[in-house]
Amino acid sequence: MGPGARISSAFELWKFDSLADPAAGRSNRNAPKQPDHAEAFGALRAAARAEGHAAGFAAGQAEARSLVEQEAQRLRGLLTTFGEALDSLQDEVGAAALGLALDVARQVLRDEISGHPESMLPGIREALDLGGSSANAQLVLHPADAGFVREHLNDLLNAGQWRIVEDNSIGAGGCKVVTTSGSIDATLSTRWRRVVSALGSNDAW
Repeated sequence: MGPGARISSAFELWKFDSLADPAAGRSNRNAPKQPDHAEAFGALRAAARAEGHAAGFAAGQAEARSLVEQEAQRLRGLLTTFGEALDSLQDEVGAAALGLALDVARQVLRDEISGHPESMLPGIREALDLGGSSANAQLVLHPADAGFVREHLNDLLNAGQWRIVEDNSIGAGGCKVVTTSGSIDATLSTRWRRVVSALGSNDAW
């Protein structure tokens, strides 16, 4: 091998490693790979972003639940108030309707008795039947009704020995029966009060 070949061979073996300590070069080649700081920072940012997103989502859910519960409570309160108002309105409407019905009924009865006095006879017969017959039994009537009752119930009155007593305090169309065993109030005002009381009203005749 000539001198030129030896020089070329030596040059190829030398390369850049000859500028450093051969031991150091071997140590660098065998050392563990250093961590990539950019990659580590990126992972930390991603983790922080995910944690912040999760925390924000949980807080948003809690706030939404709170708002929903507040709205539900408000709606329940409105429904309760509305139900109470509706019940009150129904009571008022019911009372008004009953009052109107009683007004109409009272006027109809008065017109009926005034235009058709025979309509009072069934009530008087019933009072006489309940009173029975006894000495000094009295049928107390309004003076305007006495003649009509005598004319249409004469046989019944004679059979029970009833004596008609006229009294202005007895409303037209009604009567009272007085016997030794007691009395029966069959005036229209009393009968009316019994009927309206059963309907929950105290409307007067």
